[in-house]
Amino acid sequence: MEQSILYCQKCGAANDLLAQQCFACKYDLHELLIDADEEILLQHRYRLLFQVGLGGFGAVYKAQDIQQQHKIVAIKKIMLRNLTMQETIEATDGFNREVSILSRLSHARLPRIYNHFTDQHNWYLVMDFIDGETLEAYLQRPEQPDATRLLTLTETLDIGIQLCSVLDYLHTHNPPIVFRDLKPGNIIRTPTGKLYLIDFGIARYFKPGQARDTLQFGSPGYAAPEQYGKAQTTTRADIYSLGAILHQLLTGIDPAENPFHFGPLRLYATTNLAALDQMLQKMVSIEVDQRPASIQVVQAELERLYAQHNPSSHQVRPPGTLSIAKPLATNTTTSSSTNGQQQMQRPAPARLLTRRHTIQRMLALGILIGGVGGVGGLVANQFHAPTHIPVKRFNILHTRKQQDQGGVNAVLYAPQGDYYASSNARGSVNIWNGQISDPVASMQVSPTSIMALSWSYDGKYLACVTKKEVYMMEVLRDTSKGDAIVKLLDPALVYSGQTQQSDTDTTTYTIAWAPKNYILAIVDTLQGTTHLLQFQPPTNQFIEIGHYTNTLINPKVKANNENHYLAWSPDGRQIVSITARNQIAFWNAQNTRIIHSWSPEVASTITMVAWQPGDVYQILVIMNNTFCFIDTNGNTKYSYTFSDSVTDLAYNSGFDGVFIALNNGDIYCWNPQLADPYLIKNGNDTLAALNSITLAPSTRSPVLTAALSDGNIITYTLG
Repeated sequence: MEQSILYCQKCGAANDLLAQQCFACKYDLHELLIDADEEILLQHRYRLLFQVGLGGFGAVYKAQDIQQQHKIVAIKKIMLRNLTMQETIEATDGFNREVSILSRLSHARLPRIYNHFTDQHNWYLVMDFIDGETLEAYLQRPEQPDATRLLTLTETLDIGIQLCSVLDYLHTHNPPIVFRDLKPGNIIRTPTGKLYLIDFGIARYFKPGQARDTLQFGSPGYAAPEQYGKAQTTTRADIYSLGAILHQLLTGIDPAENPFHFGPLRLYATTNLAALDQMLQKMVSIEVDQRPASIQVVQAELERLYAQHNPSSHQVRPPGTLSIAKPLATNTTTSSSTNGQQQMQRPAPARLLTRRHTIQRMLALGILIGGVGGVGGLVANQFHAPTHIPVKRFNILHTRKQQDQGGVNAVLYAPQGDYYASSNARGSVNIWNGQISDPVASMQVSPTSIMALSWSYDGKYLACVTKKEVYMMEVLRDTSKGDAIVKLLDPALVYSGQTQQSDTDTTTYTIAWAPKNYILAIVDTLQGTTHLLQFQPPTNQFIEIGHYTNTLINPKVKANNENHYLAWSPDGRQIVSITARNQIAFWNAQNTRIIHSWSPEVASTITMVAWQPGDVYQILVIMNNTFCFIDTNGNTKYSYTFSDSVTDLAYNSGFDGVFIALNNGDIYCWNPQLADPYLIKNGNDTLAALNSITLAPSTRSPVLTAALSDGNIITYTLG
């Protein structure tokens, strides 16, 4: 089929075939065309043949792998050049999510990933080439492109069974994978009727003259109600989306034009389809608990119905082997299948609203939509976080992915705030510009993962810890030529307590520099001991000035963040720690004497402890998912229990509040003197684990940086 749209190879926008200049980026389109006589090789192995479509923030090409007997592959090209910061982040997240998920999966109806690589301005993903069209394109009627045509009952059931098969594979994966954006545009149909699920990054498409709609919760009409609010998205969200698709195939009604409204089926020429109608209404139920318990339940019912309405078949046909019905000339009747089964629907209403207008109307109404035709009513607060946790957003400034592809374990701003450090699973430490997150220095410290970081009070020294040793590096800054040039000196081994350790034992250290001098506190969690080391810059030596027994540290505590077993008071005179008796102990950092100790009022295992900045009389105590502000005498002033365990904290003396990271990826901000905690980042926005957060010091607006297990480092500003 001749291509009627010309995609800009610079920004990815779709233009009219006769256009001379890209409407989006103003580049000369004909200067960017691929010369048919010019051979373009990527990575010296992939020969681009021609462009087949637009995917995400770029184009998709059919290509040959000349190193694999000219195997045909698809190459998705993500073009970052000229994207806004927000668009860059969205493109980055989608690319990383697709690589992360698909590289771990193996299913006949999922594209395989063979390679991924980058150049200066583009990211590339090499995967299976699937020869076909989207289900969305297949459903378009030639005589009325904006309308959806009907499919026969047999073909609809076959489509449902095929999609159930691949969804069951995803849902039973460990951990389960929720596709979250199941819709006809993300399903490829081959000429033989086989279906493939594509785009795990939630692709966005450009259209001539139309701005791109960016909605993080999925596609309106197909997205389950819980995807619009704080409620956890489960595998039942995909069941809802599948129900919306099946309803569309049988009625011709695009769910995006009237979201959450699914009328009953009216299959006049068929009988005993009440079970199908009942199941579809359950699948698109507003209440999650009213939907089928699993996709396996849905598949079993679809297979039963298929066998019932195809009596010539003694068993359910393998997916994709059915004969394909011809496109309909009208929207009223269709005749298909070997047994002469007929199906008739009332004509679908004409499309009255564009998808964008539907979205705008939904947002303007605050998603106040009622259900009809067996779908229960919907109340507004089902889409929002509880009223006592007002939702606020972070505006994303920038995101960077470490080039060594190691998952980032920790991030920490230097005291001056002009730089921050990160450590990763490959044993590297990187220094980043605090304003624009550009990398400025890097050092391979250890062959094993670096778990935590700690800056000296003046930012001249950076300590880092593996599960075996503690290292320290000097950080040099040269400001003689304007912008500071940062250099990391070779790391020095500071401490290792592994001489008596067996191969199966591992030690996790807490490290913490004193706030006003060069004293480094090190907690050996295997032995439950604490060491105070005095660093002497002239000789670059550490001298142990204190060694405390395991009565001061609880070695059995499995904290969610290993760098919170111990904390210094703001004046550097005291240290607070978790004792072996699950108590909070305060001891004098000068003479090693315990000042006093007590047990929290809440009877639970203490997992983290910190000292509130700027307040020598108040500490922060975490017991799994319970967060407490407690004074040094043991009196609880404020307490709050979150939905999941606390994994990290971020705070400084210039901001009246604490940022709290949870195990599920949520981030909250809490100033207990003003209000309850409020959500600022939803953990559902990525499959990567949130490992660490850090707050930039002395900024007008709070600037928070987060480290993720997929290698991303994301910086936010609270707006």
